[in-house]
Amino acid sequence: MIAGILVADRFGFPEFLLVILGTLFLVNGVLHLASSVASAKYNPGLLTGTLIWGPLGAVTLMQLHGNMRGVRFLAGMAIGAGIQGAVSLLSLSGGKFSKA
Repeated sequence: MIAGILVADRFGFPEFLLVILGTLFLVNGVLHLASSVASAKYNPGLLTGTLIWGPLGAVTLMQLHGNMRGVRFLAGMAIGAGIQGAVSLLSLSGGKFSKA
């Protein structure tokens, strides 16, 4: 995240990075909550995802909505959701990229 912040600041896209991170945090919190509800069990990250990261992501997105062009805002959200999807798939596979 630090490298991303430095690059975003240097090349002039800090709001775009905030949309990406806000979406990533929000989706992560929702996925932890959904996973716990679906399995009826506590999973690591449930409390922090639900009480800290999800709301932080939601507030970040609400603050930035309207400050950016719609297409750019949606592109940032798509990238954030894609990153979270890739991380989720990787964690579900036990950290393995392939079955080899």
